[in-house]
Amino acid sequence: MGGSDRARANELPDARRRGYVCNGCRTFAMHADDVVSTAFHGRRGGAILCRKLHNVRPGNREDRMLMSGLHTVCDVHCARCDEVI
Repeated sequence: MGGSDRARANELPDARRRGYVCNGCRTFAMHADDVVSTAFHGRRGGAILCRKLHNVRPGNREDRMLMSGLHTVCDVHCARCDEVI
């Protein structure tokens, strides 16, 4: 996640919960309380480790050596508009 491709925190229609949406089409992607860590850095900038995603499809998995060790990672794409989230 990063730059304009990065999902950002916004108020959801249900004003009691905050979450992340696709920047392209505003489709809901993740509840804020599903964030495990934001202390990752991806190819396009900051990255998020989360418990659960909605309305997305995974990209190709790739093993990468990060500062915290070897991780299998992938970009996620919006299920509605296909933008990288």
